[in-house]
Amino acid sequence: MFLATGFLMLKAQGGIGLDFKMVYNSARCLLDHHDPYKQAAIQKTYIENEQKLGVDCCSDLAALPVETRYWVYPPTIFAVSLPIAIFPMKVAFVLWTTLAAAGFLVAAAMMWNVGSEYAPRVTGAFLCLLLANSGTLVSTGNAASPAISLSIIGAWCLIRERAVIFGVICMAMSLALKPHDSALIWLALFLFGGTVRKRALQSAALMACSTVAVLLWVWQIAPHWASELHLNVSELLAKGGMDDPGPAGVLKRGTMTLTNLQSVLSLIRNDPRFYNTASYVICFLTVGILVFVTLRFRASKESRWLAMAFVAALTLLPFYHRHYDSKILLVTIPACAFLWKRKDSMGRLALLVTTVGLLMASDLPWAFYISATSNLQLSGTWAQLYFYSRALPVPCAILLVAVFFLVAYINDLRRGSALEDVPASSRAEWEAIENA
Repeated sequence: MFLATGFLMLKAQGGIGLDFKMVYNSARCLLDHHDPYKQAAIQKTYIENEQKLGVDCCSDLAALPVETRYWVYPPTIFAVSLPIAIFPMKVAFVLWTTLAAAGFLVAAAMMWNVGSEYAPRVTGAFLCLLLANSGTLVSTGNAASPAISLSIIGAWCLIRERAVIFGVICMAMSLALKPHDSALIWLALFLFGGTVRKRALQSAALMACSTVAVLLWVWQIAPHWASELHLNVSELLAKGGMDDPGPAGVLKRGTMTLTNLQSVLSLIRNDPRFYNTASYVICFLTVGILVFVTLRFRASKESRWLAMAFVAALTLLPFYHRHYDSKILLVTIPACAFLWKRKDSMGRLALLVTTVGLLMASDLPWAFYISATSNLQLSGTWAQLYFYSRALPVPCAILLVAVFFLVAYINDLRRGSALEDVPASSRAEWEAIENA
């Protein structure tokens, strides 16, 4: 179902996704020794590659889609995209899509490997729900598609201590591709200490070493890439920009809703100085709590997945993310299965919270809802309620998931610490009292 929905979306959009075209064209622009962070250079490459595909592309730069004017990823991504860009676009798209699709299926299988040890039926049901509603990972071609899968695969390998070399490579590739999708997952691995910390450091070192040559090359071709990147991001996120998190763009986003807190806080006060600062403060405080409790208590192998579920949800909140990035909530499934196994109130709450999070991260429910309501003529209170139904559910649900799994993680660490002080002969009785 995952592959079928993905390729049906590809067919419906009529060809290669625009997000992949930008990944490919930026790398081709660099291969041609042009600055990919300059609008004129990236658009010229876009037109040339469209003409190679036989597309009647407009030569007027101002008439091109707004997405083709900006490149908004750090240059580390070129360590992964440059080898793909060597091939013609159609071949490169097949390779990229195969990596994205196969990677997500492997990541799902790894989450099954963990979750099925605690609650196989719950794990299987959630995996079916998310896989059947993740076709955008195939159709969009966004860098998030392989980055999410690689970070989950890398985390599984490092935590389970299996295929660790492969895991280190996957984590390094994810950090290079889209660091704001995998940096918090890497941080959690680092905080766990022991062998996991050692492997996390190795992945960071591998990413740094593999991107040094690329960074030097980018600096030679585009010496002002940092300021140009900042300008591109600022223009896209500014009021009236394509990715403006403010209320003006809520009904224009379609199924690609924003997941970050700015899209909610902007409804309180539509001022970037307010909603950006508030988002950063909220997320910084929760990360601080994670760091404090992880360093104070010893995390068990089971509780590590609670921490991973928390950072996966938190990743989506402080910075700009779209709906396809929310597939990283795949990591919440084994954490929910672990809590559900206890058959207590926390387990039942985990089932409810995880269900809400995965439903909000699903493609088809949002597509059906927007399709069914797009022609409604609403006014007054009903129009306002409809506006909130499009703006609030996704980021609020993800915030709920993050807060819940942080609380569950803290409780599990304190519970494990208390059990360590109980004699082995009385531990079973103590656990029974705790569960009661």
